[in-house]
Amino acid sequence: FRLSPSSGEVNGLIRAVGVPPDFTQLAIIVDNVDPTITNAKVNPNGSFTFNVPASNATMTRTFNVQFILPGYTSASVSVTAPRVGTLTIMPDVVLTAVQV
Repeated sequence: FRLSPSSGEVNGLIRAVGVPPDFTQLAIIVDNVDPTITNAKVNPNGSFTFNVPASNATMTRTFNVQFILPGYTSASVSVTAPRVGTLTIMPDVVLTAVQV
């Protein structure tokens, strides 16, 4: 029997420069965390949420998060998981349309 760490929620807003995007195609990938745990969701307006294993009194967890949208440069940010509650990524994550 093994206990899993509790999870912390991360949210924020993604914006795109250039051609108006279809955010439903956005992939949010948290390095070394299974997608069934992150349960990433993005709304058409670019607001997103995902879960990560929470930090605790003896361990601070930091994750690299990638935002990938076809036709745009990808972006990555480093996130320190909250111990409890929700962390909002600031400033907004910005993707730029790839010039063809």
